[in-house]
Amino acid sequence: MIVEILSLLTALCYSFSSVFILKGMRGSNPHSALLLSTSVQVALLTIFLLADLPEVDWLAVMLFALSGIFASGLGRLFNFIAIERLGVATSSALGGSYPLFSTIIAIMFLREGVAILTFAGVALVVSGVFLVSGGRGEFVRGRALLIPILSAFFYGLSDVVRKMGLNVLSESLLGAQVGATAGMLSFLLYLVLTGSLGEIRVSRVSFAYFSATGVIVSVGWIFTFMAMQIGTVSIVSTLTGTTPLFSVLLSWLMLRGQEDLGKRVILGSMVIVTGISLVTLF
Repeated sequence: MIVEILSLLTALCYSFSSVFILKGMRGSNPHSALLLSTSVQVALLTIFLLADLPEVDWLAVMLFALSGIFASGLGRLFNFIAIERLGVATSSALGGSYPLFSTIIAIMFLREGVAILTFAGVALVVSGVFLVSGGRGEFVRGRALLIPILSAFFYGLSDVVRKMGLNVLSESLLGAQVGATAGMLSFLLYLVLTGSLGEIRVSRVSFAYFSATGVIVSVGWIFTFMAMQIGTVSIVSTLTGTTPLFSVLLSWLMLRGQEDLGKRVILGSMVIVTGISLVTLF
């Protein structure tokens, strides 16, 4: 039961972070949000790690770093851009399909089993995406819908690589810190290579929300590493994939008048999560 609880707590943390990011980006942008939140995350996890340094296996460190690049570097960047363009509910619903990618990749590389109900789950996920894409009564967002799907792919890939690292060295805090550091460094490199450092701007309000995001994502990362340490990719990814449901609820509570939560978005979120459950649990 501990795996399930940790995974659901992770989903709750990620949902809060989505809302905080949207609030903070009113006076900022996705690049600033990612840089500041990951910096706070790295600082906190480093402090925790230095309190009790474990033994190091360099293969595990390499896998943890790669996982961090996929999640913190690529997955979260696409997620923040999606939140800015599509809102919390829609981006979280589509991005929440990442357990589908996790399961497929885990089947390929970790030999995790799959059942015939997978096909029913895929149909539900596709139906949910259709509902969410028309959640505002229009279908003109086109390419923007690919942004949270790319985020989902990289998050899914990150889960599998993270599990590979934990199979080599079962140290969740080390994995979280190394992953967060690698993600931050890879994003800094991206900013330098693209000449985007000048775009970094943070208002006082944005600073507070982005810092809070870094704190809550740090907690979420520790939870997910602990869950992955003792559970399977499919179970952890599925329950973490309930993030869209929490996001819809939090959006309704905290962003009234600012988030467009039509019936299609809510229904689509539920259908996607149901499909994910079929794909990953059976």
